[in-house]
Amino acid sequence: MRKIALFVCFMLFLFGCEQKSKPETSSVVPAIKSNATLALSCYTKLEGQSSIKMKITEVNDSVSGFLCYALSGKDKNTGTFKGKIHEDLFFARYDFMSEGVKSSREVVFKIQDDYLTEGFGEVVVTNNRAAFKDRLKISFSEANRLFKGECKEHECLLDFGFKKSLLKGACIDVTLLTPKLNPLVNGAMVLGDSAYVLFSEDLTSAEVFLPDFNVGLLLKKGKEGNWSNTDYKLIAWKGFVLQKNGEPIFGGQ
Repeated sequence: MRKIALFVCFMLFLFGCEQKSKPETSSVVPAIKSNATLALSCYTKLEGQSSIKMKITEVNDSVSGFLCYALSGKDKNTGTFKGKIHEDLFFARYDFMSEGVKSSREVVFKIQDDYLTEGFGEVVVTNNRAAFKDRLKISFSEANRLFKGECKEHECLLDFGFKKSLLKGACIDVTLLTPKLNPLVNGAMVLGDSAYVLFSEDLTSAEVFLPDFNVGLLLKKGKEGNWSNTDYKLIAWKGFVLQKNGEPIFGGQ
């Protein structure tokens, strides 16, 4: 019996050594490569009086283009973005102008078939630059989908704040101009799309960019020191006031 017991102990010892010598297997599931791709295209979300528009102009090692947020009750902001694709997510830095202030925030979109879903999460802000606090805690909702569609070809990227300037002879981003004029009703400021002004170097001409016009309106400086054409007059008074047929329609500094 003692010999049998010793034999059993010896076999158990050998079995334990064999188990220890086997390499440990990993429980980590290998990452699945995504087929998510982006092409030169446009994506849009329309909801009531609100809209979000994206135009992708470059897809290489990085992806870049234009973004425009026109949300009801908030100031419209337009700008450019640049970022990279990580599996089925597209992270980018969005640089834009809002209320005359240049800002930047991180944006993320999930790439899904013919639409993109914008993600939201807690952010931290440093020097007007916002970034996600934790990329693993970003939520995506069907309510935030931008659907793929054909890009409307214009001489200028009208949806993203670009208009034809007669003074410059080129398309310019008018949202970068100052002064910025806010809409007026009965002399009081109201919410709505802004107008922008560009002056010639010698200040003899002023070009006004109105929300519903794709090309700037040229006004000439008169003896009284204001700029005007047949219908419009830009008055330098406590900033600037733009009149149409004598009625103030925009004002600002």
